[in-house]
Amino acid sequence: IESVTGQPWYEVVRTRILIPQGLTHTFAYPWEVPVGQPIAHVWVDVDGNGSVDDVQGLDIPLTGFFSLANSAGCLLSTPEDIARFFERLYGGHILQPASLAAMQTDYVQNPALGFQYGLGTLQYMGFGLENWGHDGSLFYKSFSLYFPDYDIAIAVQQNDDRTAAANPQLVDLVDMLVNLLLTYIENAPSSGIDDPAGANRLWAAPNPACDQIRIQFPANTAWPVQCRLTDMQGRIVLQQSLEQPDAPLLLGGITQGMYILSAGNASARIVVGEP
Repeated sequence: IESVTGQPWYEVVRTRILIPQGLTHTFAYPWEVPVGQPIAHVWVDVDGNGSVDDVQGLDIPLTGFFSLANSAGCLLSTPEDIARFFERLYGGHILQPASLAAMQTDYVQNPALGFQYGLGTLQYMGFGLENWGHDGSLFYKSFSLYFPDYDIAIAVQQNDDRTAAANPQLVDLVDMLVNLLLTYIENAPSSGIDDPAGANRLWAAPNPACDQIRIQFPANTAWPVQCRLTDMQGRIVLQQSLEQPDAPLLLGGITQGMYILSAGNASARIVVGEP
């Protein structure tokens, strides 16, 4: 950017993206310092003693601490600004169509990680919905995805450097985003899609479910049917063959969260947790 324009990268980002898109709460820290906008302190285990420290409260050079990633990770923002940026970007309002298509071309697939990677953009497998986005993890943590089917973007953040995988008392950002998505879907108006036969649709109850769930299958289902439960990262967590329509799918041992239930070409989103 600086070689082509002769300007600092953050000035170009501001004039070409932040200002035109109305992203008033995003800035390149520490080169840009917001006026009248507080910054949430970030908590990191700086000394390695197992407990997190208030980084801004320590006597360390914050300019060096926060500038080390430069343009790869020194934009501070809010969930509102991040969601708006993702909606504008993946909704086709910032890049030319050919450039956006190039970003979304699948160059790397890694089923073990549960996503595929294009040019600076992720698509997570297993959501049951097309999605595009990215995460950020430089002390502060962010995660945002855009869902074209609903033309919405959801963004979540935390100011704690620890991960939920290693610290069960924390809420996982992916789980938080999934629950926000589910809340939106459950309360969104009908899309108006004409599918009277329900050829690719499963209905499950209760949903949320706890130890078992019963499924209403499309009329053309061939028995027995192999059912599969996939988590939001595309990992298969349960496979069970059902011999007849009223047989329950047993969910014992399945971690709480949102899953994709599939049988043949039909699928449905379900939640496993306390009803």
